[in-house]
Amino acid sequence: SSSAAKAQRNLLHRMLNFGSEARLGFEGFPADAGLYYTIVAELGVHAKVGANWGFHSPERNKGPRSESLVALWAATTEMLEQTSDAVSLADIYALWRKAPFGLKNGVMPVIALSFLLANRSRVAVYVENTFTAELTDANVDEWLQDPKRISWKWVRMDASAKRLLGRLADQLEAAMGRPVAAD
Repeated sequence: SSSAAKAQRNLLHRMLNFGSEARLGFEGFPADAGLYYTIVAELGVHAKVGANWGFHSPERNKGPRSESLVALWAATTEMLEQTSDAVSLADIYALWRKAPFGLKNGVMPVIALSFLLANRSRVAVYVENTFTAELTDANVDEWLQDPKRISWKWVRMDASAKRLLGRLADQLEAAMGRPVAAD
C-alpha cells in the first residue's frame, strides 16, 4: 500500500539521519516508528554500545530472532568479500529471498540499510556505477525505486592502509579532543 511504502521510506530516511539517537529520535508511534520497533529494534541492529547509539552487527544481540539475521549478515559479508567487483543490491536481495532466509521484499530495504550503516567503513556504495562517498536520502530513494542501480563493494585494506588510518584517527582525536572510530 502507499501508506506502507511511505512509512518504509520515512524509516529509511530516519535511519540515515538519526542513527546516533535512541529510538532514532521517535516520540509516539507513527507508522515508521512501528516499523522501527518491529524490525530494527526487535532484531537489535540499532543499539546503544557504550555511550553511543548506532547500527551494529546482530551478533551483539543475543535475542531469539537474531540467530537467522546473523546467518544472513554472514552470507552477505561473504558475498561481498568473495568478489572484487561491486555487487548490485538486486543481487543481494536475490540471495536474501532464497532459503534459508526467505525475506520478503518489504523488509529488505530496512535490513539492507541496517547492514550498510553497521558496515559503513567496510562497504563502498555506487549509484549507477559511480562511487558515492556520502549516502543521502536521495540515494536511499533511488534504491527503493530500482535496486539494480545501487551496488556495494567490500573495501579491502592492507596493513599499511590500516596503520595510516589509525594515525589519522589519532591525529583527528587529538585535534577534536574526543575518540574517533578508525575501523
